[in-house]
Amino acid sequence: MTNTEEGQQNGFNTDFRYAIVAGWLILPAIGTIFGFFDQLTVFFISLPFQGRAIAWVGLLISSIFILFYLYIFYSWVKRKKRLPILLIILYTISLIETLIIFFALGPIEMSFSFAIIMNIVWIVYFIRSKRVKATFVH
Repeated sequence: MTNTEEGQQNGFNTDFRYAIVAGWLILPAIGTIFGFFDQLTVFFISLPFQGRAIAWVGLLISSIFILFYLYIFYSWVKRKKRLPILLIILYTISLIETLIIFFALGPIEMSFSFAIIMNIVWIVYFIRSKRVKATFVH
C-alpha cells in the first residue's frame, strides 16, 4: 500500500510535502528542534571545563543526544516508520529525567508536573495516533 493510499484510508492526506509537521505533529517538531539546540548549548558550555570529570560526562551525554537528535531529524524528513519509536524513547528519557528531578526537589515545582504530564501525553500520542501511522510509512 502506498503512502497516499494508506493516508487516505485513515482519512488523512499525507501525500503533501509538509505532512510531516501537519496537525499536532508541529508541536513535537518544534520541541525536538529546541531540544537539539539545548543539547548543543550544554555541549559548548561543557567544553571549557574539560579538565573536570563531570565535564567529560556532560560532553559525552550531550554528544550522544546530539547524534540521537540528528538521527531523529533524518528519520522525520525521510518519513521513516521508526520515528514514532525514536520519539517515544526520547520522551521516555525526558520523563525519567523529569521524575528524578521532581522527586529530588519535591512536588512544589509545578513546571515539573506539567513536564511529566506533557511527556506522557506525547508518548501516548505517538503510540495511538492514526496520523502518525499514516505519515511515517517508509
